[in-house]
Amino acid sequence: MAPFRSKPLPACSAVFGLLSALLTVHCTELDQRAVVADGGTTVEPDAEVDGGADVGTEAETGPDATTPPPIDFVCGDKDEWTKRGRSTAACEARFAQEVAKLSRDGVSFRALALGRSGTGRIGMAWSEETGIDVDTSILRTTSFMPGASAATGTVIPDSVLYPSSQFDGPGYDGLAAVGSAGDDVFLAFPETQEGVSNTINEGSITSVGQLIGVTSLAKTVRRHTQVAIARNTINDDRAVSWYDRPGSGGVDGRILVRVRESNVLGPEQSVTGNDTSSADAPAAGKQSLAFDRNGVLTVLYGTSAMSSSFGRYSRRSRGGIFATPTTLFGNFSDGSHQGLAPSVSIAGTAAVMGAFKIEAAGGTAGQVKYSLYTYDTATTEPAPLAQSPDPIYGSSKYNTFSASARTRIDAGGLVHMAFAYHSSPTNCRIEYRRQSLLNGKPTWYEDTVATGTCTADDLPLVDMVIDENRRPHIGYALGTSIGYATIYP
Repeated sequence: MAPFRSKPLPACSAVFGLLSALLTVHCTELDQRAVVADGGTTVEPDAEVDGGADVGTEAETGPDATTPPPIDFVCGDKDEWTKRGRSTAACEARFAQEVAKLSRDGVSFRALALGRSGTGRIGMAWSEETGIDVDTSILRTTSFMPGASAATGTVIPDSVLYPSSQFDGPGYDGLAAVGSAGDDVFLAFPETQEGVSNTINEGSITSVGQLIGVTSLAKTVRRHTQVAIARNTINDDRAVSWYDRPGSGGVDGRILVRVRESNVLGPEQSVTGNDTSSADAPAAGKQSLAFDRNGVLTVLYGTSAMSSSFGRYSRRSRGGIFATPTTLFGNFSDGSHQGLAPSVSIAGTAAVMGAFKIEAAGGTAGQVKYSLYTYDTATTEPAPLAQSPDPIYGSSKYNTFSASARTRIDAGGLVHMAFAYHSSPTNCRIEYRRQSLLNGKPTWYEDTVATGTCTADDLPLVDMVIDENRRPHIGYALGTSIGYATIYP
């Protein structure tokens, strides 16, 4: 792939060059393992709205829409964030570093989540295969304060195993994180094991990186589920959602949610009825959550029907029930697969929804794009983003594409995106794209955060929050490593 990163991206569709036959990771991984990470975002300073696979909720803190963003510029492949001694000195402030490595050889990461607390502390969680059984994994967590400069980076302590005595048995296939008002970061995760009661759990990653206060929100869920979490930074409401996968006897899958309002945990509510009917379609079961300033909860999720995958959203007012879902990405009949790795984010009244799409027919069949919709929560409904870069990552086919993405919006209504994907059968890359103002107009900029060796079985993962200063905090899984990247003051 010949990247074009030496100048701002054009305000029109940008084609990355075809990678046909290069993307070899399986869509079942996107289905069962990509968390898109839904991890939280922040404004307290946590200003994010989805989490781990999903996090989110943004409220009003940080700069308002009248505060102009800082001057932006591009650091190309030569100035990848993992490198030192870069050709452009100003790029040194953009720094990525290793957080942890796989515990053993021959295994892969399964899920990843990152959240930012009200004190600015970063909490990260990830799961990795045990190597004993494809359905078993271990869960690790860590917590740290971002450093003051790129010269020294960030001091990141060793991760903590949860539970401390466990190394085989359960599976942790989906993770989602969002910051608390204090020092902790909330984590939602499934804990599934053959022959036992599988649960959806919620706990807190403390300032020393331990996962504590784990409680069960639901039982008897099936394996390979996905989760999302969101927190309203105005009134401290919190929501956790999960995919209740299809069962035997024609039982359809559902997106279920529990909302904690005024510190009272409400009952399970179904977002979808029974319309996530296929466990094998690439979009089915992924979800993302976000609160707006009025306490309205938005759920964006992937589903499937009639050989197509598509994305839908539904809203719920505080104390109410979910409205009839609206289809946003795709339709029932064109055979395309849309709504993959969905992400919704809200800051103030500015909101964005994003998801991958695999084209179905014609000269673009198999090409992978990313679609963006923006809106104002007070006045408008989602509409395609004007001047969207609409990147094409390569030529792919159903069941041969996997990637991870996290889309956020800042208080000024500018969009930020983090992507993790295979750039070849043996290499993966992490990219950070964002809008900034050039001569008063939103303009796209792109940086390469990290690149590295990965196999077809490795699932590249990414999660991101944008803080009140429009600073990205990016967590990622790349090959055998977990990383953290940010832009230092």
